[in-house]
Amino acid sequence: MNKNLCRALLFSAAALFHVTFLSPLCQAADLKIYCIDVDQGSSTLIVAPNGKSLLIDCGESGKANSVYKVITNRAGLNSINYFVCTHYHDDHYGALDNLINKGVSITDKYYDRDSEKWLTAARIKSDAYMNYKRLSKGKREYLRPGNKISLDSSVNIECIVANGRAKGEYGTIDYPSDENGYSLGLMVSYGSFDFLIMADLNKDVESKLASRGVLKDVDVYEVDHHGAETSSCDDLLKVIKPEVCILSSGTNGTYKHPRREAVQRLEALPSLKDIFQLSKNADVNKYKDTIKNVADDHIGDLKRLGDKGTLLIVVSQDTYAVGFIETGVTRRYDIE
Repeated sequence: MNKNLCRALLFSAAALFHVTFLSPLCQAADLKIYCIDVDQGSSTLIVAPNGKSLLIDCGESGKANSVYKVITNRAGLNSINYFVCTHYHDDHYGALDNLINKGVSITDKYYDRDSEKWLTAARIKSDAYMNYKRLSKGKREYLRPGNKISLDSSVNIECIVANGRAKGEYGTIDYPSDENGYSLGLMVSYGSFDFLIMADLNKDVESKLASRGVLKDVDVYEVDHHGAETSSCDDLLKVIKPEVCILSSGTNGTYKHPRREAVQRLEALPSLKDIFQLSKNADVNKYKDTIKNVADDHIGDLKRLGDKGTLLIVVSQDTYAVGFIETGVTRRYDIE
C-alpha cells in the first residue's frame, strides 16, 4: 500500500472529527496559516482573505528551499507583503538572504523587535544580522506591544509582547537574560478564531503575560521555543487553554526538542484536542528520557524529507481545519 495512503487511513481511523480534504476547504474568504516544516527552526506564513501575506520568520540558513516551495507552490505567491523577524536567532531568520535571492520579495515592510539595542557585539556582526539589516533598509519598522499589522480589515494581528515588555506595561522592567526572552509575540484573530505565536519566549515572560490579563483563550497555539522545557509554562497554558497545539521542531543533538516535560504539560490540558508536530526528532532513542515526540499519525515528516511536514490551518467563519499538506487529510473543529 502507498505509504502516504496508509498514513492517511491511520490518521482517519484515530480521528473523532470529520475527516475531509484540504483543497475543497479553501475559499477566497478563508484565512490560511501555513506552519512551514524547516526542521529545527520556525517559519509561519499567513495569507489573509484579501490575498495579502505575512511571513513570520523563515528558518535557519540553508532552509530557504522549504520556505520558498511553500510560498510559491503551495500558497501560489511570488512576493510577501510583510516580514516579521521575531528575534535574532539564526533558526528564525537566517534563511532570509537565500529566500530573497530565489526571487521572493518583501514588498511593504519588515518588522522586528529593535535594531542593535540589547544585542551582543558578536550577534551584530553575524552574517544573519548583517544580511537582515541590508535587506530591510528603508522598509524596517520596530514593533511595540499594542502595535498592529494591517494585513486585512477582517484580520487583527496585534503585538502583545516585545523585548520582555507586555502590552500595557510601562516604566522600568527587568529585561530578559537572553535573546529568547526578547521575542516578539503576536495574537492573530479572525472573527472568533485566535492563533497565538510567540517565537522562543521563555517562562519568565510567559508568566508575566499570563498575570497581566493580556492573553485569552486561543484556538491554536504554536508552541513556544519548539517545545523547550523552559517554555509553555503552566501559568501560560492555564490562561490560553489551547484546543490545538503546533510543535515546530526537528532533529538537533544540541536542543533535543520537543522536551518531555513540555509535551506532558500540553497533554495534561483539559482543553486540548490535538498536538501536531511538523518534523520528528530522530534522536528520540538516543535521548528517550529527554525527548518526547507526539504520536506518528500527528507528525507530518517522519523522515526529515524537506518541507513534507508543513501544516495548513484553514479558518472560515464557524470552523477551522488543520492538516498536513502532504497527506491532504485534515481535522475540522468548531470555533466556539
